[in-house]
Amino acid sequence: MSASLIDKLNLALKDLLYRSESDEPFDIIHWKDAGEICGPRQVSVRAKCPAGTIIRTMTLDDFFKDLVAEKSWHGTEETAKVQKYRRLKDLIVKELKNSQVFLLGQIELSIWIIGKAGKDDWFAIKTKSIET
Repeated sequence: MSASLIDKLNLALKDLLYRSESDEPFDIIHWKDAGEICGPRQVSVRAKCPAGTIIRTMTLDDFFKDLVAEKSWHGTEETAKVQKYRRLKDLIVKELKNSQVFLLGQIELSIWIIGKAGKDDWFAIKTKSIET
């Protein structure tokens, strides 16, 4: 199952960049037989954050809110990006249970979307955001 899910995630993320003050790619991480890892403390350990790193959480809906919204001024390229983000969100909702979004750090944020697939397999889709 996990190889197929990795393929699906890779396809959904192909040529997709997260836009902030820099355009950043997404990476996929798979933890097989990882037990329970979906809390701020566990995520900070997995992300190898320095002690004292600020960690915030948000819902999947809040993360994707602006990314999946069509605007009247969107051209063909922007509309295609919105559709890709919608497909990615739908895939995450369908395949990754208990999905949460973790924002690690300040200014240069590490963003981790984490969810569970199967009994003890967890996946993270991570990217960066520069917010000054």
